[in-house]
Amino acid sequence: MDIGLPSLNGIEAARRIHKLNPDSKIVFLSMEDDVDVVQEALGLGALGYIRKPAPAGAILAAVEAACQGKQYLSPGLTPPR
Repeated sequence: MDIGLPSLNGIEAARRIHKLNPDSKIVFLSMEDDVDVVQEALGLGALGYIRKPAPAGAILAAVEAACQGKQYLSPGLTPPR
């Protein structure tokens, strides 16, 4: 999921997905790295947040972590408070 989707931003899309299926595993991949945006995304239940451009293997690592119910954050991002 990207924060900057064309017609519906990723935060709102994640909110709707999570409401319809709370067991969904959501991983964000975005250029947006504002701490408040990252916190909001993770606060909605997303298990991963990867900052673009992503290093090789980061997407796979994030998806694998999410499938195991674990959180994955790009290095330098702050975990939720």
